[in-house]
Amino acid sequence: MMMGHHAVAPRLARGVRSFDEARRCAASAWEFDWKFGDADEAFAGHFPHQPILPGVFLVEMSLRAAEFALQRDTGAPHRVCSVERFRFLNPILPGDACSLRIEWPAESAANDKIALRVSFSKAGTRVAQGAFIARAGRSLGSVQS
Repeated sequence: MMMGHHAVAPRLARGVRSFDEARRCAASAWEFDWKFGDADEAFAGHFPHQPILPGVFLVEMSLRAAEFALQRDTGAPHRVCSVERFRFLNPILPGDACSLRIEWPAESAANDKIALRVSFSKAGTRVAQGAFIARAGRSLGSVQS
């Protein structure tokens, strides 16, 4: 039974979310905003009487947003090839609005390997944070515009 909600989360992260609220906020930093409705499918089955957004959903959204931001910034496709760390600090609940900030050292954009920092927050509270490694090359998923 637990396998079910983990299998659904990445599909939903790809299919339901877009980057319409993406904005470049510095030379090597992007921010993304999402609002989760009270009946959002992402919460289905996780957990039935006390729904929270699955952590795998946050990781997948971060990964896809990072690839989107790097392609927009550099003009070339990149793929996240490693999740160095990812820490969950507070839950995202139905009805929450959250922001994702992705940053990397400006000088690293010319390199084959880019170290990214990701941070989710809601209402001024840190929700999750992590670090990814990306490399130049085609993404494993399609980048949404």
